[in-house]
Amino acid sequence: MRRTDFILFICLILCALAVVHTQHRARRVFVDIEREKTIGDELAADLRRIQAERATLAASNRVERVASDMKMHLPDTRSVIVMGNQSQDLADIDRASKSLALATDVAKNNFTVLPEPHTEGMLSKQLTHGAQRGKQ
Repeated sequence: MRRTDFILFICLILCALAVVHTQHRARRVFVDIEREKTIGDELAADLRRIQAERATLAASNRVERVASDMKMHLPDTRSVIVMGNQSQDLADIDRASKSLALATDVAKNNFTVLPEPHTEGMLSKQLTHGAQRGKQ
């Protein structure tokens, strides 16, 4: 019986050590999780603050004010290069540059032309008709 008692006593000691080790490890993991949650909360607060700053800095009225303070202006439409595959945007830019060129020609020749939107053929007919009226 003595030998059996001694083996049971050793098993009891080993089980107690295992419980203590497991409890200690569980507490350490819990502390690590809480620390990471705190860091996550701080990062989330920083993200909200940065997003608010970004929205403030990117507001169009602020951008316009800073640009005017720096004496910046819009570039000439002929010097704008559009990169990418946006054919509709390119068509809009081309139409706008043609309208600008036509308006410049009309202003130089003192013609009054009221172009209809998106009708380039009608625009040239009106310009020709206006030029004929100007000669009469």
